[in-house]
Amino acid sequence: RRGQLKSPCGMAFTQEGLLVVAESACNRVSVLRQDGSFVFTFGSKKGGPGQLKEPNGVCVTPDGNFVVSDTKRRTLQVFDKEG
Repeated sequence: RRGQLKSPCGMAFTQEGLLVVAESACNRVSVLRQDGSFVFTFGSKKGGPGQLKEPNGVCVTPDGNFVVSDTKRRTLQVFDKEG
């Protein structure tokens, strides 16, 4: 469900104060407000660019992009501010 986390593994804050959470079991990254309310998610298990399979870490670059580490694919992927 939107805004509910499952297997959160890594998290970071944006400069705007949004919480970005890598969710390994859901193969996605969720973005939440500090009060926990849902903003958006991105990623899914399907193959191809922009897809994730067990993301386990996330950081936010100075320009606001998200860098996500992917356990099963053994990659780092960069997403823009909208995912």
